[in-house]
Amino acid sequence: MKSKGTAGAVLLITLGLLIILIPNILLPVCTGRLALLNGGAVPMKCHYTAVAEIIPGIVVMVCGFLRLLFARGKAGVAVYIVAAVCGMLVILLATVIIGVCPGQGMACRVGSQPGLLLAGAFTIIVGGGSALLQIRNTRRE
Repeated sequence: MKSKGTAGAVLLITLGLLIILIPNILLPVCTGRLALLNGGAVPMKCHYTAVAEIIPGIVVMVCGFLRLLFARGKAGVAVYIVAAVCGMLVILLATVIIGVCPGQGMACRVGSQPGLLLAGAFTIIVGGGSALLQIRNTRRE
């Protein structure tokens, strides 16, 4: 009984780590800066996406650790649902909320965004699927 849900928890921890690492280390976003009219420069918007993705990545990892250590029954379902919602947030941050640079050949468009979309989709699948399995197992007990 202790091992039930371990695979989902370990997958969530791994996916949370990937969500953090993809735009920052594995498939880094653009390093360029946009020049302003006043002579200053600001990072491109993909930089802000990479920074923002750290938060859902941490939340997904925490969900995995909580499920691994504590959550049983309805609490386990809630933890998996939170992880699935964070997967949706990962996708929305990379596409709608902040997005990436508009140039088709830029590093963030070619590497970071597809990587984040895959990690977000897998997080939704693992979170949602594990929640459904947890509900089914809770009803049987």
